[in-house]
Amino acid sequence: MTSVSWHRTAVKISGAILALTMSVSIAGCSGIPRSGEVHQGQPVSQEGPNAIEFLPASPFDGATQEQILRGFLDAASSPQDDFAIARQYLGSAFKTSWDASASVNVDLGIRSIASTGANSSTLKTETSATVDARGQYSEIKPGVPITLTYEFINEGGQWRLSSAPDGVVIDRFTFDQIFATHALYFYDPTFTHLVPDLRWFPSGSSTPTRIMKALLLGPAAWLAEGGAVVTAFPKGAALVADAVPIVSRVASVDLTPQVLEAPAGGLQHMLAQAAASLNSVDTVSDVQLLVDGNVQQIATAPNPNPDLTARVDGRPLVMADGTFGFLNETAVEPVAGLSPLLESLNPSAVTVDSTLSLAAARTEAGVALVRSTSGVTILDSRPNLISPVLDSSNYIWTVPADAPSQVIAYSTDGQATPLTTPWPTATRIVALNISRDGSRVVALLEDSGRTRFVAANIQRGDRNRPTVIGTPIELAVDAGTPLDAAWADAVTVVSLVQAADGTSLMMSQTIGGQSERLPDSMAAISLAGGNVITQLRVRASDGSLSVLRGSAYWQVVFSKVTVLATLQ
Repeated sequence: MTSVSWHRTAVKISGAILALTMSVSIAGCSGIPRSGEVHQGQPVSQEGPNAIEFLPASPFDGATQEQILRGFLDAASSPQDDFAIARQYLGSAFKTSWDASASVNVDLGIRSIASTGANSSTLKTETSATVDARGQYSEIKPGVPITLTYEFINEGGQWRLSSAPDGVVIDRFTFDQIFATHALYFYDPTFTHLVPDLRWFPSGSSTPTRIMKALLLGPAAWLAEGGAVVTAFPKGAALVADAVPIVSRVASVDLTPQVLEAPAGGLQHMLAQAAASLNSVDTVSDVQLLVDGNVQQIATAPNPNPDLTARVDGRPLVMADGTFGFLNETAVEPVAGLSPLLESLNPSAVTVDSTLSLAAARTEAGVALVRSTSGVTILDSRPNLISPVLDSSNYIWTVPADAPSQVIAYSTDGQATPLTTPWPTATRIVALNISRDGSRVVALLEDSGRTRFVAANIQRGDRNRPTVIGTPIELAVDAGTPLDAAWADAVTVVSLVQAADGTSLMMSQTIGGQSERLPDSMAAISLAGGNVITQLRVRASDGSLSVLRGSAYWQVVFSKVTVLATLQ
């Protein structure tokens, strides 16, 4: 049975106002009242030239309990002024105690509401993702059914909510329009690299405040474990006021006096963290720090340009027809110093550091350290080693495919350090790859009969020596035989598996965000990333090399490639 009803939400898209006043909908859809007179939507504000903004209607006189609940759920599409419209659906005693920012449950908008008493109802829906109070996103596949309970009170002859779970319920379409990703930045323990920690916040004037409040609370637990990632902000530091004002594109971050307790250089590092984290806000081009209202004159930081993106040469690095080097349109350009040494080894896998002076190669004799200035040294001769990895401190990581817990990190002078690993039941590992900031690692494993793709932090000791791989978080991966994995950019990783029919399946996963299937490839066997997802390339079993064109298809760009190298 269908019904004609009124859509009570005004929407602003890319600076143009689109008033949606009437739609035909299926009875039972969420956020749409089934009776009552037509009410005009709220006026659309002009916050940001490219914002997408939903402005749901306020409650109308005589609305039933179900209409109040559906209106309240619909009002979650407007986070402006701390969900001011949603609070209009709440009783007077409950308006200020409801914590809208506690969590977000993302569903598909298919909701069932049932009365459970004279003044209570339940909402049943299926959660596909959640966002916690700190903006941390968790994808849930398959979705999980949830039941939420709401209670009502009659005030002045009008129904209002007297009790509701903290947080909001938002359908996937609306979530994708009003929430955006923002990378918070924290330091590695040497304060050399800034490490991204992706969060999700609703877009609007409150975004800079949300970013700074989350930044002051510190990194995600999986990153912070064991001190792998640190913050320059002292414990207890907070914003003086619950706002980060922006005037003439300058964000003023006013902090409590605890920040003055930081060691020498602390304010410089705090400013770098704040500036990097607020860089994703369109209306911010500069940041100033204040302490109790006093602007701080901060000298240039010891490391004035901490490494945010660690960009490398974007060309594919390959061994083709016996020549090692960067792939140009029709030929391979050798790397001075390294290419002759690598070509003499006839390697099956190669990783090269960004300075092009150091490489790790898997050969028939084992994993070799290759230096352009001093030649070749065999570091690890264990059988069945997977592709070696170089980290940002020039440690070479090795592990046998059939012994996933036996990861060893070698210094350039040959000292071996066995690492503590967090996958004791894994039976096979096919890929181990490290982010360019040296603080995060991903591994593609077989564990208890299934394929696992995980990310974890890297904990280090003296001389920045890696010692522990932290507690992992699970990443999305297709079912199938695991083949390879790679970093596509600073927060995106890609897994490669072979399906039962022989098709190579690739899944991209933003760490702290969403996963996405990439176009299939019939015979891909290895991956390598560049600086962005469109520089991802794959090598097929026939030696052909393909690059990703947009998100639609793979284009073959070269042939006779025997090794697709990683440029670290």
